Amino acid sequence: MKFVDKRRVVRVKINNTETKRLDELCLTITDGSHTSPKGIETGYPMFSVKDMGEYGFSYEGCKFISKHDFDEMVKNGCIPKKDDILLAKDGSILERIFVMKKDCDGAILSSIAILRLNCNLISPSYLCYFLKNPTVVSRN
Repeated sequence: MKFVDKRRVVRVKINNTETKRLDELCLTITDGSHTSPKGIETGYPMFSVKDMGEYGFSYEGCKFISKHDFDEMVKNGCIPKKDDILLAKDGSILERIFVMKKDCDGAILSSIAILRLNCNLISPSYLCYFLKNPTVVSRN
């Protein structure tokens, strides 16, 4: 897997003869909620970039939201699923990126992008590893 052109478009070599753009490998590319619901003492977790670790979210210090707000975020597609790649959009692009190992029990804010891959074309772990490559980071 490598860059195959000089533009800022990531092209991924998926076999000996074929390359695809990132958007061609994904079923969906989106992000989290663009509104921040009111935090409450306990409830459903709501994650932002500050809660992202190397392999998943940290619950320590994350905000919590009500069931009603969580249900709204579910309707709006702000809940990551197993095998989604999550990456920080704001601040440290491609420095914080991981694959969801299981369905998420919380919602995310717009500072985090969701890449939902066509797993028949590429492995989420493989693409995540590629995106973490210093060559990719330095070219974007």
